[in-house]
Amino acid sequence: MERGVQLESSDKSSYIDASRWHGHENCLNQMFTLYREKVNSLICVYNSLTGTFPIGVMNELRDVMTHMTQSLLYQEEEKVVQHLYKAQRHLKRAVVDAFKYVSMAYSDEYDAFLETYKNVDLSYIDNGELLPKLTRLNSEAEQLMIEAKMIESDIHEDDQMYAAYERCFNRYSELYDCMINAIEDADRLKLRAAEEAKLKEKEHRTDRTIGIIGVAVGVIGVVIGIIGFII
Repeated sequence: MERGVQLESSDKSSYIDASRWHGHENCLNQMFTLYREKVNSLICVYNSLTGTFPIGVMNELRDVMTHMTQSLLYQEEEKVVQHLYKAQRHLKRAVVDAFKYVSMAYSDEYDAFLETYKNVDLSYIDNGELLPKLTRLNSEAEQLMIEAKMIESDIHEDDQMYAAYERCFNRYSELYDCMINAIEDADRLKLRAAEEAKLKEKEHRTDRTIGIIGVAVGVIGVVIGIIGFII
């Protein structure tokens, strides 16, 4: 059998020294807070919606860990600062990518919602305000996504990209919450529509049966009349 990857190393120079992070606590706290409050929660949302993990985000997190590890392997303060800065940039990019991934997942949920309830009269929900609100939120979210992509392609400035994709995500999140809040009423209307369709089909079958019987009775009457005439 092929041996597994050996993780232990006899190279003592590769051992980390966490004391090299002294003086950088503020930067580290910002990074850990950003990961805990943004990246991790967005990954959880995306995973719950799609059953998969956002590959782009995971790749950025791998780069974050690479630079944080490198920052502990160098003696020079300049190298420590350099790698922590790069780790911070990759983490912010991870958040940007997470905003994009979840926004697209919410967009897919919107399409699925419309498909699921395409035969349901949703105008009965929220006094007819649901559909116009969903349409408006989706349109605004799509426009914000376009604007964010333009900033990403033309400017490549981290803070502006972050802010643009966060605005887009917030609008898609509002759209998703609106759908979730309407699902119970939409399901009730869908069930009612299905029951009404079933009742109409039953009535149609009954009318058709009565019609067939009526025709049959008429034919029988004609036949009897002809036989009586002949006799």
